[in-house]
This record gives sequence, C-alpha cells and structure tokens, in this order.
Amino acid sequence: MMSTGWAIWDVAGIHMHQARDFLVDGYNAWRDAGTSDEQSRVLFLEDMFHRLGDIRPAIQPSADLATLAPGVVAPASVAYTARCWAASELLECLERTSESSYSTIQEEELFRALSQTHPGFMPPRTATQFRALAERHGLA
Repeated sequence: MMSTGWAIWDVAGIHMHQARDFLVDGYNAWRDAGTSDEQSRVLFLEDMFHRLGDIRPAIQPSADLATLAPGVVAPASVAYTARCWAASELLECLERTSESSYSTIQEEELFRALSQTHPGFMPPRTATQFRALAERHGLA
C-alpha cells in the first residue's frame, strides 16, 4: 500500500487519488503487524514529513477558510492533515526513543512546521501535542 501511495504522490501529488490514504493506511498496517522496528518507522515518517514540508499551501494560518475557493482549500486540507498526521506519529515514536538530543532537535522542527499549519486543519491529537511542545520547549 505504501509503495502505491508514494507512486501516486510522485505522479499526481499527495492530494490526488487517495495517495495520503494509501500511505497512512499502509503505515498503520505495517506498524500494527509488528514487522517493523521503531527506527524504520521513524525513517518512513521523517521522509513523509520532509516531503510534506516542501509543499507550501497557499493558505496562511490566519486565513478564513470559509471565504476561500474549494479548489484552494481541498488540496491544502490534504497536505496540512497529512503533515499533522506525520508529525503526530513522529512525536509518538520519539517519545519511545532514548535519544533525547535527537528528540529535542526533531521536536523543534516539528513545532516550526506545525506553527505554519492552519488550525482549521489540525486534528485534536496534533493540537494537543503542539501545545505540549510549546510549553515543554518554550517555543511559543
């Protein structure tokens, strides 16, 4: 499933033909099957997160979503929610690792990316993690 998601993303974009769903569902099945180690999952999530960082939706965090055209909101919604999902999964993986300096660097990078995410696209799990990052590292 994940290879299909990557292929669709490469050809058409993350917001097309359920590329995000293939990646997320494939990752969840891989993780839940117990056939992957933590480091492999972190590498996958970092790859996805960094690729998503290259996507700069035209919606600013302060924009009123109701006033924007669906053709602008829909692709941005997919990109932002995929970014939030990858960030949340990465944060959970990093909590289980013992490399605190690596975690701190990653957490700061995740915070910066999430601070550029429109709050209308940020799921509750990610919003809670975002607030905790801000408090823990004094990044707000």
